[in-house]
Amino acid sequence: MPTYVLEGGSSATLPAKPLTLRVQGVGQADIRLEARQHGVPDAEAMSPMPGMLVLPRVTAPVEVRVIPARDRTFPSGTVVALSAGIEVHRDADPERAVMQGIDLSGLAERELLRIEPVSGQLRLTALGVIVDAPLPPLAAKARDLAREILGVERVPAAEASNLILRVDGSASMRKLVADGSVGAALEVLVGISRVTSADHEVTAEVGSPNPVPIRSDSIADLPRAVQDALTAAPLLTGFRSADHVRGVGRTTLCVISDSVPADLPTDRPVALAVIATPSAREVLTARAPAATGWITVAEWGAHSAYAMLSGDDNALRLAVHGVLRGIVPVSSPLADRLAGPA
Repeated sequence: MPTYVLEGGSSATLPAKPLTLRVQGVGQADIRLEARQHGVPDAEAMSPMPGMLVLPRVTAPVEVRVIPARDRTFPSGTVVALSAGIEVHRDADPERAVMQGIDLSGLAERELLRIEPVSGQLRLTALGVIVDAPLPPLAAKARDLAREILGVERVPAAEASNLILRVDGSASMRKLVADGSVGAALEVLVGISRVTSADHEVTAEVGSPNPVPIRSDSIADLPRAVQDALTAAPLLTGFRSADHVRGVGRTTLCVISDSVPADLPTDRPVALAVIATPSAREVLTARAPAATGWITVAEWGAHSAYAMLSGDDNALRLAVHGVLRGIVPVSSPLADRLAGPA
């Protein structure tokens, strides 16, 4: 029997017979499929077991979504496939449609499929298909946390923002460049951008004192490109965070530094990522804006923020939460999810 692959919002047509939907992948026992008709649960839908849904008949459009069976959100690394097939007794190869590589990490729910009767058949259409580019591990964790905090896979298109990642290139950053802490901060911002920027532009600059654009082949390679540029060039004195901020449409300046710059612009959205030890943070907090993500480094010994953030989900959540407060528009309903503590 044929198998139809649903990609990028495509559709497939199956016979108008009882339809069986199954989720397969890591943690499938903790996933529940739900069918809704006109915004309410479909009374005829049956769930014989976790990750399985049976629709005996479809007489009106039905949306199928996936939700966690136990936790509030899907854990990081939850990637599944969905199959919808006409399963006839003793038929080992049913006619079916499949969706593959569905990343649910950090989400509270996700609509997957619309099923509607058309001319005596069933038309199945993939919903909300987003293909994520591969990211470095810390960036992927930051992306998943941003989705969990906001409760969406991506912010609405009208609220998406271009991002300018401006890195302090002054001499005080030398140690943080050498141990990879600046690269870690950039990975956090790159991960967040996959949720807040949709298809908008994300660029990086090194400022010491004037901003110099950094070129990169892909968003995943951007942290490494900036790290290489900082390593190759001498770190100078002075850093002007507010100079020459350009952008078409809504543009957010994301500043990465080891302190709170005195000249943060006030005429556009700004998010600040401060790389600091816990004791330094106590001193800096009094003059830091609310939209500050704290990138924690150790007081002594191994100072790498990469190791600290990779091993401490609470520290990473604090960083992501603070940066999101600077990127998400204050008028957005999503801003309510950022009003309290991380």
